[in-house]
Amino acid sequence: MNIPKLLYQNVLWRGLFYLITFILNVLIARHFKAAFSGHLYYLVNVFAFITLLGSVSLESAMVYFAAGKKID
Repeated sequence: MNIPKLLYQNVLWRGLFYLITFILNVLIARHFKAAFSGHLYYLVNVFAFITLLGSVSLESAMVYFAAGKKID
């Protein structure tokens, strides 16, 4: 493994992720104005929380047991 190359790629992709997220937030705020974009972000957050509660973190348990070779 080439650690410096992997580190560079990680920093590059993480930086692009944050840059694109920032640009999208600015565009959403400018297009929908501050009040509606706040409601939109709140609604998305509520739905994400409902999904988290509804899934009961089953995907985390499946990944844990599959990685430990305890299930197929």
